[in-house]
Amino acid sequence: MWAVIGIIAFIIIAVLNSNINKKKEQQILDIATNELRRKNFVATETTKLDHKALAWDKEQQKIALITYYQLQNYSTEIFNYDAIRDAEIIQNGETVFKKSTMRTVGGAVVGGVLLGGAGAIVGGLSGGSKGEEKINSLSLKIYFNSVDNPSKTIEFINKLTLQPDRERLTKEAEKWKDRLIAIIDMGKVVT
Repeated sequence: MWAVIGIIAFIIIAVLNSNINKKKEQQILDIATNELRRKNFVATETTKLDHKALAWDKEQQKIALITYYQLQNYSTEIFNYDAIRDAEIIQNGETVFKKSTMRTVGGAVVGGVLLGGAGAIVGGLSGGSKGEEKINSLSLKIYFNSVDNPSKTIEFINKLTLQPDRERLTKEAEKWKDRLIAIIDMGKVVT
């Protein structure tokens, strides 16, 4: 009986800790978002990830990356659209999509590859069908026209990502991929 009480107490403490951490995380994100506003960045949409958030400001044509560490410190970085050179999706350690100011590669990804479910992706670099593949990791890597800050990798899914979050995060990665395609294509327009 004491073992059962101990297990129940452990579960209650774990849930309370998780809720406290989520509240602290949201407070840090709110503070960082306010800092972005002071820098004239008004997020049109924000995607919250594990210890990061990715936002875009449609009017100012900028994206921002918020990173928070141990629920205490945070950093914000703002990038103009014209600073974005390339973007790629990396799934399970393999590039499955790359959009460049020069070209686009990636099998079925180009046609809208990331599919629902618990995160399955069809196609690949060769353009051939690989069938459904479980996503163990899914990241977006953005390359910038900068020697000091040449790239950022934003992790959407890792091995610790809970199953209910995987479908949502796969869809978010797809939205960001599509958004970056449009941003990179905008930079190709000669004015």
